[in-house]
Amino acid sequence: MYKGKDVETPACPVETSVTYIGDRLSVLIVRDLLTGTKRFGELQESLNANSKTLTKRLRIMEQNGIVHRKAYLEIPPRVEYTLTDLGYSLQMILDTIDSTYSHIETALAYMGNKWDVLIVHHLLTGTKRFGDLKKLLDVNPKTLTNHLRIMEQNGLVHRKAYHETPPRVEYSLTDLGYSLQPIIDVVEQWGEERGKI
Repeated sequence: MYKGKDVETPACPVETSVTYIGDRLSVLIVRDLLTGTKRFGELQESLNANSKTLTKRLRIMEQNGIVHRKAYLEIPPRVEYTLTDLGYSLQMILDTIDSTYSHIETALAYMGNKWDVLIVHHLLTGTKRFGDLKKLLDVNPKTLTNHLRIMEQNGLVHRKAYHETPPRVEYSLTDLGYSLQPIIDVVEQWGEERGKI
């Protein structure tokens, strides 16, 4: 399924989806390619992306079967990218994001990376303690802490600290966090469909 390196097969459909999708840049690449074939320079200009970062992300997306790369033997070199059938199947996720938030960039400001998506996914089922989230996500505590802090600052997550020994901290979604549920649902549906391949 996932052809990237150093990543195990995901445990749940949402994790499958975020493994393929990757991050904010990947979603924006798919958005741009949904309108048709693009040259590397067109993508770079549209996304205002660093050449090295864009090249790396496109290679990963090519390895994962999301995009197809076609290089022409010309001077100067010309490289074009198109979506594969798997890439086009991501349109359902982008359509849901767009219909929920009017602009993809707005939603990506809240959940532009895999950890944020997975944290929201797990908190949709109810309040979780820090240790529970750490186990569910199999993530470094520092990474989890950083993402939870940012999500709290963005108004997605509520943090409740209990003055006990040992310390207890619980996280739950705010109303804004719950507003992401339609997006998480379609991400999960897409992941379930990929799991059947």
